[in-house]
Amino acid sequence: MADPTQQEVILQFMSLASCDADFATSFLEANGWNLELAVQSLYGDAATPSWASTQLRGRRIGRAKNLSEIYRPPTEICFVGSFEELRLTGRQQSRWLLVNIQSPTEFASQQLNADTWTDEGLRAVLGSSFLLWQRYFDSEEGATYCRHYLREDATFPHIGLLDPVTGQLVKSWHGFTAAERLAVNLSEVPA
Repeated sequence: MADPTQQEVILQFMSLASCDADFATSFLEANGWNLELAVQSLYGDAATPSWASTQLRGRRIGRAKNLSEIYRPPTEICFVGSFEELRLTGRQQSRWLLVNIQSPTEFASQQLNADTWTDEGLRAVLGSSFLLWQRYFDSEEGATYCRHYLREDATFPHIGLLDPVTGQLVKSWHGFTAAERLAVNLSEVPA
């Protein structure tokens, strides 16, 4: 539970971002409970209001365009097709399968889209030996994956490394995973 000072900052952030307490808490924690920094992180410097001489004043900032750009799925690096097509392509191209199952209500899923999948170093690692496939857990294909691979251990977001030949889940990560950590782990996978 947040202390009274943190609770006040959460309420201020919720007012500015038109979000719920969980989203606000996640953003504020990630920014060291610095409200100004959290708002800058959320909206980008260009849309951030001037904080130097004014209090929050209940001002609302248009966010849909900025948030959709920040948290959009990495479609340019994702495999387009079914899970079976993913496995077939992985076998044909001798590439490992990297499956990302997300929850639209978990902020860590949005963080993966904004921070991890946009990292150029990680993208270089992915492009060389991996196929990325991303689905929501409640989509038909996502639910099928969860039944086969996660069973009771369904913590989101989930990143699974699968052998394209056997379909075996070789390694998995749950929650937010930083790009650098994931790149190091993936670079250790035999080609």
